[in-house]
Amino acid sequence: MKSVFNLFLVLFAGVWLLGATLGISRMLKRGRGTNWLVAAMGLLVIIGSAGFFAEMLSGEGVIELPKSYE
Repeated sequence: MKSVFNLFLVLFAGVWLLGATLGISRMLKRGRGTNWLVAAMGLLVIIGSAGFFAEMLSGEGVIELPKSYE
């Protein structure tokens, strides 16, 4: 049962990060002047959420992070 839950966590993280990436790319294609700011903030959101998901997946044992990553 734990492997099903871990698979759900990996899929959730992947879909969320993919959706954020597609949203940023959609904003860059529109060609407005302020889209670079939206894209920069979106990139910060992706970096922060990737760190959150890495911590979550490491806590569940899906991925192994080094002991001294802090």
